[in-house]
Amino acid sequence: MAYRTLISPNFEAKSAAGGCLIQAQKVVGAGGGPHSATSAANQTQYRHYDRNFPTDALAVVWFSHWGTYWNYIEQRYTYEDYGHVVVTTPDAFGIGQRGFYSSPSEGIGGEWFRTIEEVERAFNSVFRFWSEDLNGVRVCAPVSIPNIIVPAPPAPIILEDPMPERHSTKEYNGGQVCAPGKWTTLHINEKRHVTILHPGAKRRVGTTNAIIHTDGEFEARFVYDTVNTKTERVAKSSGSVIARYDRKGVHAWPVDLSAKGANTETRLRVQVRPVGAKPVKVSAIRTVTDYWEK
Repeated sequence: MAYRTLISPNFEAKSAAGGCLIQAQKVVGAGGGPHSATSAANQTQYRHYDRNFPTDALAVVWFSHWGTYWNYIEQRYTYEDYGHVVVTTPDAFGIGQRGFYSSPSEGIGGEWFRTIEEVERAFNSVFRFWSEDLNGVRVCAPVSIPNIIVPAPPAPIILEDPMPERHSTKEYNGGQVCAPGKWTTLHINEKRHVTILHPGAKRRVGTTNAIIHTDGEFEARFVYDTVNTKTERVAKSSGSVIARYDRKGVHAWPVDLSAKGANTETRLRVQVRPVGAKPVKVSAIRTVTDYWEK
């Protein structure tokens, strides 16, 4: 079946890694709204569950991808099928040489892929279907449909924060007993510290969230060490504001992960101090860090 493109695509659109839906919206001129690619995919009206993409028009391609990310609607991290989305054009690499335009796998920009399989590998995703629409905007249509009216895109929703350039989630098994009256650094599998390296001299700011489960009341804090990677000496330490919890704590701290010179890195320590005279046993800890390059 012959198709025609109904929009003027913008393949100069760029976004940060993790911002695939924002990227696709920019390409086709659609407004925002859904919190994930899967949510947007489930609202499409013109779907095709084959891989017979139009040979003469653009189309939107949807994937399944599970992970833990910031849900700006619920204002919390959720583990779900967030999905992935790309825009395909039949002549991206020359006449008859299809391409798939995506948000980048890392950094900021746009990334072209030649096959569905390449997209699946790059984003740990699985193809679902392709559609003729995205967020209420008709991108393409069969030429047999006469006088089709292209609806105006809805007003974009401006997010308070951009999508993070990179998302880091670490989960650890606990069981550590923390003695009363002192701060105890929680042990982490494989390495004692969560290490975030500084490539180049980029400035990075963001937030770190910790979810700590214990069997009693406790105080928690983060300590950031600036370490020389050659000598392993701590050049500087800075602690966070102390917060008190009863059995479960969910706490967020602002973090500056900017490069501090050659051979340096920031290492994170999570510390717990029991409230009262009894020890506290930590059953689980999970940390999530989102940051943006400035």
